[in-house]
Amino acid sequence: MTVYARSDVSAVTISKDHGGCGQIHSRPVVEGAPAKLWALTCHAGCENFLRADALWASTPQTIPETPDETALRQDIERRGQVEHQTSMAQALNDLAKLGDLPNVLAQLLGNAAQGGKAEAITVEQELRLCRNGHANVAGTKFCGECGANMLDAANKQPVAALSGPETASPAETGVTVTPAETQAQTVTEDLEGKSLAELREIARDAGAEIARSKAEQIDNILKARAAG
Repeated sequence: MTVYARSDVSAVTISKDHGGCGQIHSRPVVEGAPAKLWALTCHAGCENFLRADALWASTPQTIPETPDETALRQDIERRGQVEHQTSMAQALNDLAKLGDLPNVLAQLLGNAAQGGKAEAITVEQELRLCRNGHANVAGTKFCGECGANMLDAANKQPVAALSGPETASPAETGVTVTPAETQAQTVTEDLEGKSLAELREIARDAGAEIARSKAEQIDNILKARAAG
């Protein structure tokens, strides 16, 4: 099996006493310059010896870095992080000039200006009613209570805005949320917190169709439960 040398290795010799062929293996020269990738194939034993050497690797992807290559890569990564943070801050500053920002962008702007990492952000959520009057968070594909398709044109328009995870009062939303609806939303949130493998197991128990993604699998589970 071929082995690959670190970029600063120009030649190697493995004696017969160490299981090699005893010949000198040199890095190939291409158009007067050493080849960047040196793949050494020697069935006389050199490969087996070099495979355990720290300067050699079994695949091109795992070739060890030289100290200079490591320093260069780390410098590029640091520069990339700085450029990303600078670009983000500039973009948010440009948005700020347009007027009042939503809470999410305002918090991101503050964190970027301070050079810190964004903490948990509270996103405004909008409630929509299905054709049967059940409240669901905007973006839900199927009603958590009756399974109605939330993309159906018969559904009502947005009815309220919820700030953060707290539920708005009926006076604020104009909608009376029943315990059953609250429970349906809780069930949906619980399902979203599970892995795809766990969701598929729940789907089998509920007699739902197995899906390829978490979102589709949750929809299938909700529809199966609503139909049952």
